[in-house]
Amino acid sequence: MKALSLILSMIYLSLCVVSCNSKERFNELKNRQFSIDDFFQKVASVELITSDEDIIYIDYEFDSDNKTINLLSSREKEPDFFMLHSEEEINKRVFDNSYEVFCNSEGDSTDNWVKTCDGKSSCSDVIYNCLKQIGCAKICRLKMAYAPQSRSFYLLN
Repeated sequence: MKALSLILSMIYLSLCVVSCNSKERFNELKNRQFSIDDFFQKVASVELITSDEDIIYIDYEFDSDNKTINLLSSREKEPDFFMLHSEEEINKRVFDNSYEVFCNSEGDSTDNWVKTCDGKSSCSDVIYNCLKQIGCAKICRLKMAYAPQSRSFYLLN
């Protein structure tokens, strides 16, 4: 019984350490400027341990002249919007190593779009095209959500 108790304690401690480390690594991105390529790669590569329902909300500044992003803050919480992803869609993206970018522009919902991309250069191009469509003239403070479970970026205006 003591051995079982010790094993369960070790497993719990290991989960706590892994969970804290993933959040700390994400927090290391705060207040640093990244090119869009680097920002996408950093966010997509951080192994986040979230609940099945939670996503990561990111507040950031976009500098349209230099094409850089500065991560201001992040928080994990339930989505404020409804996400439709079938398990088959998600498995296909994970297997293909692809991502989905949802662009929510300032106009009516007819200007919104979704595109699939497959890595650093194609995804950063899609993200940049969305940011241009949103109409950032110089430095804009914007919001983004990242759902690691479905490998989806939601650019919110």
